[in-house]
Amino acid sequence: TAFRPLTTMFWRPLYAVFGFNPLPFRIAVHGLLTLNIGLAYLLARRLEMTREAAALTALVFCYNASTSALYYDTCLVGDVICFLLYALTVVVYIDGRQAGQPVGLRRTAAVAVSYLLALDSKELAVTLPGILVIYELLYRRRDLRDRQKALRVGGLLAAMFVVGVIYLKVKVADMSQNSAYDPHVTVPFILKNVGFYL
Repeated sequence: TAFRPLTTMFWRPLYAVFGFNPLPFRIAVHGLLTLNIGLAYLLARRLEMTREAAALTALVFCYNASTSALYYDTCLVGDVICFLLYALTVVVYIDGRQAGQPVGLRRTAAVAVSYLLALDSKELAVTLPGILVIYELLYRRRDLRDRQKALRVGGLLAAMFVVGVIYLKVKVADMSQNSAYDPHVTVPFILKNVGFYL
């Protein structure tokens, strides 16, 4: 029941040209997956990993058996596009913050657009502002002592949280009937899922 216009923009042109021939769809998805590998490496480097550690991160990213469905199921292209835009948003944000400066106006616009597109591809993107808060706490904690920087960074992150809340209330509201979208905060549930992905 979820309408994701960005994934429709992936499907429609390919369908218009190739119909139900699956090969072009798979080639396009694998192209995006290859791009995501490079983005995983770039993100690891932005998080101050050495080249070797970033390469190992990209290697682990490539060979996670739990994500093997992405290689075979074209219907999961929303997840592939979401990672692409999610990681791109984080990289753009970190690039703006690495010099210890608040994110500038153009970079703020780039972060906002890529965040909105990520939301449009998969609802998982609502977690992105939380990830950026964690980045701030782990990597830029000292910068937040400067009131002006803290207000600008906090304003951007607060705006992203508000957009995420609105998105959840408006766009994903009809998915609340699906039990998979109910929060399950129990130790067995968490351990089961962590074990699945490990």
